Amino acid sequence: EIIELSCVVVDTARTTVLPVHFQRYVRPDQHPCLSDFCTELTGITQAMVDGGVPLHTALQDLDAWLRQQGLIGQVGGRCCSSRRCFSCCSTWRDWDLKVQMQMECKWRRIEQPRWQKRWIDIGAVWFKHSGKKGNLRASCEAAELGWDGRAHSAIDDARNTARWGWGGAASGGCAAGSGTWGLRSGKQGIVLDA
Repeated sequence: EIIELSCVVVDTARTTVLPVHFQRYVRPDQHPCLSDFCTELTGITQAMVDGGVPLHTALQDLDAWLRQQGLIGQVGGRCCSSRRCFSCCSTWRDWDLKVQMQMECKWRRIEQPRWQKRWIDIGAVWFKHSGKKGNLRASCEAAELGWDGRAHSAIDDARNTARWGWGGAASGGCAAGSGTWGLRSGKQGIVLDA
């Protein structure tokens, strides 16, 4: 089960991760007690998830936060700001959005937001251009970016993916994305013209 949902924003014009972020702990209901392995791997404690929210609430909160940031549009594709814009999700490999999120949304009968159905697989960009395989941490270190935070913490993984990925994404490295989208720089980060 998903136990943390996090998001950071990249400003491709300044090639930096912005100081805004979203983070929610998700309260699991099928397996409400975290294993020692899970806590050791993620750093997430039982108290954190006990104080968390259900997945559907976390997704609604994320959607509202993205709208507040001006990163996703209103109904009909009209943007929250005066410009037409769509945000672009980026992940390290496809697991989080293609497998885990889709599986859990289907199982829980939660409608997955449209913006969450396409993304840039930053790991695939790395593998394609470097020929090297590895996890996020190894790839950050190989790219001489170092590592910040704890591996498998969603917020730290999001920040490290963003730090690693802005260069590839900003230069049009979207060939590894899950769909064909045009990229351009926008007010708060990478913007997609769908």
